[in-house]
Amino acid sequence: MPASGATSTQQDPISQYHILERIGEGSFGKVHKGRRKHTGQTVALKFISKHGKSQKDLKSLRQEIAILRTLNHENIILMFDAFETDRDFCVVTEFAQGELFQILQDDHSLPEPQVQNIAKQLVKALNYLHSHRVIHRDMKPQNILIGAHGRVKLCDFGFARAMSSNTVVLTSIKGTPLYMAPELVKEQPYDHTVDLWSLGVILYELFVGKPPFYTTSIYALINLIVRDAVKYPPSMSAHFRAFLQGVLRKDPRRRLAWPELLHHPFVRETEEDRARVVTEDAHYTSGGGAGPPRFRLERSVLCHNNTSSAMYCTSIVDVLAITTLQV
Repeated sequence: MPASGATSTQQDPISQYHILERIGEGSFGKVHKGRRKHTGQTVALKFISKHGKSQKDLKSLRQEIAILRTLNHENIILMFDAFETDRDFCVVTEFAQGELFQILQDDHSLPEPQVQNIAKQLVKALNYLHSHRVIHRDMKPQNILIGAHGRVKLCDFGFARAMSSNTVVLTSIKGTPLYMAPELVKEQPYDHTVDLWSLGVILYELFVGKPPFYTTSIYALINLIVRDAVKYPPSMSAHFRAFLQGVLRKDPRRRLAWPELLHHPFVRETEEDRARVVTEDAHYTSGGGAGPPRFRLERSVLCHNNTSSAMYCTSIVDVLAITTLQV
């Protein structure tokens, strides 16, 4: 298999894989479970149709795939390979076990210790992205997968938009408004802190069972996001509440900065956390298998696994797009 960062050069790269059952379909294309020949490695193959896409769209997708190749973190879905046919792009990634969105559908909410475990992993993923000058810009439960041993995997990186570090960006409303920061819904300049706002909304929803701002009217929703205060339940711990208050500030300049985030009591990594990761990695690499996930999961999926979550796709580059900040 080509190493991450390399381009598949074989004449028929798809022949390297056994294509198994379809596990997802939407406006972006189709997702199949697959198995790498000769190694037996289980993978996910996402076929993104070129039909109806402009040359600009295709160029953007190629750029986004190139960026995704450079990302290598335990809490970010790993891309093994990518290649093109006359009709499709094919992106080969690791196969994750479930979707956070499905857990919310099944269980409605999670106890705080499980929310805290998810929070710690998402903070590590976002810190990695931001340190590499990548803004996700489309954080939502549908874009968070559960891998082996319940490890959180962030995927589907927002919408393509390359920026220099001193560019003022104005954007139209794209993505999922429920999880969007006030500056995005107001089409104002933004930076990496939009991801921190979305993180707060996701964690709030995991614990409470619904986002802090919710209505069926998009205009009313925008007004709530911009103007209303977050209401915190009394059952939420002081550390959890303080963390959410730090990232759910309307003014992005007042949101927690990375040094504060990494040392916040709610998400600060403990020796027990580090020991658990080492133990799980040793078990996995020694052939112990995936093992049972920490969360109850009904099925194996990749992002946007079915029509119930397809409503959240609002862009043809919603599949792999990444917003980058270039020095």
